[in-house]
Amino acid sequence: MRESFESIEEHMDNAEFRHAYAASFMNSCIAAQIKTIREQRVLTQAALAELIGTKQAGISRLENVNYDAWKVGTLVKLARAFDVRLRISFEEFDSLIDEIQRFGRNTLEREAYEKTKERKARERETRTSAILLEALVPQNPQTRILPKGVRNAREISATSESLRLFAVGGADSRNESVPSESRGLSGNEMPVLEEPKLAQRA
Repeated sequence: MRESFESIEEHMDNAEFRHAYAASFMNSCIAAQIKTIREQRVLTQAALAELIGTKQAGISRLENVNYDAWKVGTLVKLARAFDVRLRISFEEFDSLIDEIQRFGRNTLEREAYEKTKERKARERETRTSAILLEALVPQNPQTRILPKGVRNAREISATSESLRLFAVGGADSRNESVPSESRGLSGNEMPVLEEPKLAQRA
């Protein structure tokens, strides 16, 4: 495989070759990404065709790596159907080999907006839990900061364990298996640190 990449690089000095190769790779990338994201959304060609106002045969053509009659309007409709944004940009040739080497399903898949939003929310919750856990169990007990809902230092151990479970995915603030009194919370909201001026010392 490395030899084939080196062979491509050797021919890049030829203008006709590099432009033809780049165009071929672009066509392959667009077609492969349409198919990859369609499958990621669990859509048939017929279902995707209905979403963008065409026929199944039209989607089949778009997913053909030899197709080269791309229209921006069609790509915009596909982006809308997939709930992603369309980006068209000019690139330098020295990035082409890297793109070829990285080419694969994992680099072609894209999350829909709502999926991305949910994932980022989970990531924020996990980071918040890790920060709270670190604040609750510092090396110096005198520096402990109590989170909202924790009335006194005696509740720290139970709350710390709840946060530890949440951070590793064993439970979250909505899990009924973790009683609210163990979470040190009055409701289902994620615990957050008090503002510095309201912080209490254990």
